[in-house]
Amino acid sequence: MSVQIAPGGPSVAELAWLAGYIDGDGSVSMRASSTSRSTRFRYPVLTIDSCDPELLEEVIAITGQGHVKAKPRKKKEHRKCWTWTVTGSKAVIVLETLIPYLRCEFKRYRSALIVDNKDVFTKPKGKKFDEEESARRYGIEQLFLSAGEKRGSRNRAYSVSSSKRVAVAEVKTLVQI
Repeated sequence: MSVQIAPGGPSVAELAWLAGYIDGDGSVSMRASSTSRSTRFRYPVLTIDSCDPELLEEVIAITGQGHVKAKPRKKKEHRKCWTWTVTGSKAVIVLETLIPYLRCEFKRYRSALIVDNKDVFTKPKGKKFDEEESARRYGIEQLFLSAGEKRGSRNRAYSVSSSKRVAVAEVKTLVQI
């Protein structure tokens, strides 16, 4: 079942286009929060880089989420580029909608890991994690980050259908819950 990510809801063609765009030029990642180091956790981030800002504006029209920001040029002769970014619980909503359309197994795996464990990433502001929740969140973050270690190799299979089961089993091993 698809979650509505924008008023009126995007069409299947728009969702497939967006998933293809993310497969090609996007990233599914996690960014460290800027709070004190003792309570620092990572939160989901979905980005797409492009030299065509009108395409990124279309992404906002489809999702109703995120913002577009110009990237600094590293060299004067480089073209101007922009990045669309959506974070936190809004990124979870977008990923939940797009998983069926993503074709890049690595991005599908990471997306499913976030969505299957969304309770860990969508806590209301100001609500603190208890010790068990903190350990689980840390374990899921480590699992998420380790998924990219051997990127491009055939050493690890990214199975979307088993991501929740794998996450729970590996998190228990990592943090001994």
